[in-house]
Amino acid sequence: MRAVTVAAAAMLVLAGCTQPAPEPTPTPSPTATPVFASDEEALAAAEKAYADYLAMSDLIFGEGGRESERLEAVATDAIVELESEAFAEVERNGWRSEGTTKFDSVTLQAATYSDWSATSVTIYACSDVSGLDVIDASGTSIVAADRPVRQPFELTFVGGDEQRLLLDEKELWEGAGVC
Repeated sequence: MRAVTVAAAAMLVLAGCTQPAPEPTPTPSPTATPVFASDEEALAAAEKAYADYLAMSDLIFGEGGRESERLEAVATDAIVELESEAFAEVERNGWRSEGTTKFDSVTLQAATYSDWSATSVTIYACSDVSGLDVIDASGTSIVAADRPVRQPFELTFVGGDEQRLLLDEKELWEGAGVC
């Protein structure tokens, strides 16, 4: 009996000394690859997106404001709605443009690009309309001689479908040194 008691006690002691079964280590989830490799790459993408936006805007304006929904390829719904109202006025008045809008003096203001759905790139840029004329239905220029030809904008782009940036906000910027 004593041998059974000693054996039982030894088993209890040994059971307390054994280590519990190890818990499985969770498999690390893969980390998302950033949308852009650097701020410079984000800036270059924003510059391309703005060039695409201006090209489409100039095309629509040059065609008298018709089919402004084509802006959906380069801008978010908020910009499309805003610009569509302006293009509707262009069409009602029989206006059209000749020439192109350019931009320069681009500076990165902010960029977030850890994943596509949260991508946002804000830049400052100087828009230059010196090469753009507005013509009425009779072919006469309606541009005021004193119009400002260079204006600074703060432009925000967001990630859109097909992995490209879309213009989301366009505000005149009162900051110094852009233009």
